[in-house]
Amino acid sequence: MSERMVLIKFYVPSKLKEFLKGFAKENGMEMSELIRHALIYFHMAYLLGELKTPYDKLKKRFLETFDNAYKSRK
Repeated sequence: MSERMVLIKFYVPSKLKEFLKGFAKENGMEMSELIRHALIYFHMAYLLGELKTPYDKLKKRFLETFDNAYKSRK
């Protein structure tokens, strides 16, 4: 028997929504499935102590990495 699904609703910036929508499509899934898997993966890793980099440092590294990748594509 499958578990009952419920709706969780939250706001994100429109650019993030478009990114997630495109990423999900490129990977053959619905956006809700992508977000569900991301939440599960995050919490498993977090609870197991696998996420050791503080959020602010991780965000800075992420933005620098993808900003450089974007600039190199131009």
